[in-house]
Amino acid sequence: MTQPRDGDHRQTEADLVPHEMFQMLFDAAEDIAIARRVAERTRSDSGNRTSLAAVAADLGVDLDSL
Repeated sequence: MTQPRDGDHRQTEADLVPHEMFQMLFDAAEDIAIARRVAERTRSDSGNRTSLAAVAADLGVDLDSL
């Protein structure tokens, strides 16, 4: 990893990383974002579930004919 130059107050403005490392970091960030959404949905979940077969029956759709 290299640091091209320092900006104001001697803080790094950018870092150069290999693509493989960037991809690994991106995947980890995506996993964290997904986990947050799952946790949010779990907290607000009513617990009620409906099967595809039940919805199809309510709508008069024969799943076997599709």
